[in-house]
Amino acid sequence: MRIGVDLMGSDTPPEELFKAVLEAEKKLCPPFSLTVLASAEILNSLASKDLSASISFSLAKDVISMGDDPLPSVRLKKQASLTLGLSMLASKTLDAFVTAGNTGALIAASALMMPMLPGVKRPALLAAIPSKENPVAVIDVGGNVCCRASHLVSFARLAICYQKCQGIEKPRVGLLNIGVESRKGSREVQQAYQMLQSLKAPDWQFVGNVEGRDVFEGKVDVLVTDGFTGNVFLKTAEGTAKFVISQMQELLFQIGQDSSVARKAVYDLSKHLDYTEYPGALVSGINCGIAIKCHGSGRSMAKALCEAQALVKRDFIGALLKRVH
Repeated sequence: MRIGVDLMGSDTPPEELFKAVLEAEKKLCPPFSLTVLASAEILNSLASKDLSASISFSLAKDVISMGDDPLPSVRLKKQASLTLGLSMLASKTLDAFVTAGNTGALIAASALMMPMLPGVKRPALLAAIPSKENPVAVIDVGGNVCCRASHLVSFARLAICYQKCQGIEKPRVGLLNIGVESRKGSREVQQAYQMLQSLKAPDWQFVGNVEGRDVFEGKVDVLVTDGFTGNVFLKTAEGTAKFVISQMQELLFQIGQDSSVARKAVYDLSKHLDYTEYPGALVSGINCGIAIKCHGSGRSMAKALCEAQALVKRDFIGALLKRVH
């Protein structure tokens, strides 16, 4: 199994991300190979390390930074680490690719360079978030700012297959909205509601509109939305979780840390809510391997590499092909 890793273009120094690569290497199931894409300066600094045979380097002559305009950057910087990684994925030189770089550029490059699954017009970002029950697959979380109703239905099908690959036999699908009534929301969302309701299937269930506050109750396994709303929802949830964790840690410090039960409770909750414990967002809809956009933390990078291998082993693309047909 061949996995590419992009060290460039994120807010985190490449050297820190490479530590996550070494951490993930210990957890991945052999046989596998990790191809690290970075600039000559970074690769030279890493070449002096005592590395295993499973890690190799690939030179990137350019970088797409976080501040770059996505579409022009993808077209002009064909030797950037991000575009090179996706090119290797498209040519089947890699089975999976992980980056912490520019999200817009990742989606733009995926749309331009990758074949789409039958019936899929746009790639979408899928992220798993915690709930009282199983993690909820939220799609789209930033790939497509404006969506038609048909796009939302296509996203739902992709996320359903993802959850089935995670072992959920009959995923419950909800449409993120400002109310549960069928006539709530924009015209596109109302149309998507009608389309999802009309799609009768024995292996998934459409539960209707869902308000943001109910998502974490575990009422749905798939949450469908456009990329603008989904990204705001996701970032708000991450910020709220971070605030709650910090407040509980501060409270624990104030009352003293004598209680091992209290310490364990706060630790367990922190692990459950911390978004860096989750592998980032899957680029869904492409028909040539697994691409994941992770957070700019080493922990998220390591999780993303393990998730990439797991999805390849489960033949996620093959499962999607069966479903879209």
